Amino acid sequence: MRPQQLPHPWKGLLVAVLGFLTVWALWPLIWLGLSFPRLSGQEPDTPALFAAAPRVFLTGAVVKVSGPAGAVPGRYLLRSQERLDDHLAAQGWTFTDQMGAGRFYQQPGHRLTATCRLYTRHFSVCQVSAPE
Repeated sequence: MRPQQLPHPWKGLLVAVLGFLTVWALWPLIWLGLSFPRLSGQEPDTPALFAAAPRVFLTGAVVKVSGPAGAVPGRYLLRSQERLDDHLAAQGWTFTDQMGAGRFYQQPGHRLTATCRLYTRHFSVCQVSAPE
């Protein structure tokens, strides 16, 4: 016969705290999943945005969700516009000005425009135009 083990008094508290921290830490992703029906009518490429959201949320990366591969123009999902500045700076573009939702970047002889807006409370979508 096995000896009966007494339950640890802190075990239930530990499970409750870990459950709370998991929900609190992943709340933006949970909220995004619960909002899918409303958000899917808002954007034409919602499945691509939803697929990129965990990577953007967990790593803070700038993820291109549409547009030609290897080129700057396209749509990007990101958490802050400063990350877009860093992403474009790595490709040789210099931030020059902002007017409302439009952000302007330059390279010698070329100009690039990015129009950013909030997609949800936690994410922004930026449309980057082809260089002029």
